[in-house]
This record gives sequence, C-alpha cells and structure tokens, in this order.
Amino acid sequence: MQVNFKIRGLEELEAFLKKLPRGGVRVALEAIARYVVGNTSRGLRHDEPQKYVSRKKAGYTTSAAQIRFFFATGILENVGGKVKLNRYKRSGDTAASWAYKAVNDWNYRVVNPKAGAYWTRDEKGQTRQHAMAGRRKTSKVISDNMKGAIRSAGVALKKWIRENTKR
Repeated sequence: MQVNFKIRGLEELEAFLKKLPRGGVRVALEAIARYVVGNTSRGLRHDEPQKYVSRKKAGYTTSAAQIRFFFATGILENVGGKVKLNRYKRSGDTAASWAYKAVNDWNYRVVNPKAGAYWTRDEKGQTRQHAMAGRRKTSKVISDNMKGAIRSAGVALKKWIRENTKR
C-alpha cells in the first residue's frame, strides 16, 4: 500500500522555485524533502502524543471471530502466575521509516515502506480511530511544515551558491 497525499496552496513554494538560479532547484527540492521527512520533533517522523481511543468509541464492532483471535494471539500473557493484558505500545517503526529518495534530478519522492503508514497517515486510508486519537494526515503535516521547509531550502541554496561561485 502506498501513502498518497495532495497539498493545496503551494503558490508560495512555486513562486520560490521559479526564482531560483539554474541547478538550484535540485538543491532546494532536496532540502524541502529532507525537512518534510523531519526528525522525532517535527515532520513526518514526529509521532504525535498517544491519546487512547477505544475501538467502541470509534464506532467499530467486535465479532466473535475477532474475540477468539484476541485470545489466541497472546495478547493476554501469564506474568508471575497472574494473567495480564499486554497493552499495545508504540514501537515507532512506522514513523521512523519515512524517507525521501531522488526519482531523477528534479523530483524527490517521500516514501514509507511500512503498511501502517497507510492506516495511520493516508488521506483515504486513515482509520477513524487514528483520526480521533489525533493523528494528522500526511498533507496536513506537510502543509504545517512548509514554511520551515522553504526556510531550509533557502539556507541550502545560500550554501550551494557560496560553494559554486567562482572567485
């Protein structure tokens, strides 16, 4: 499954890219992609704080087959002679898997190979439970980080111009 997103209102970014010198677009696009992917404190790799929303509150029903699966998969564990519910804990693997790669000299693609990204961040695939828990969709994360991405591209361009200017 692929995560797809559409971003509206990028006139500011388009105007910025049109003003760039020849070859600078590549440098700017890489800086923008790197910023949008981000790290643990911003961008797509940032995991919002976990807010518990029950499946029932999200409007899901549980069938008898799902209940049997719940008990068969070891969600209940035996700890010191007592049966304990093994609560879900985020591993952070899906958020950490966001990356960008060059398609060609002028295109960069933001990718996440984990299937969980589709269910937690995609425009069409995000589950109701994840939306209620406060997970932002991919396009929202990117639009929220666009101002910083443009600033990052400006810094990368200044560095590129300094390095490629003949003195």
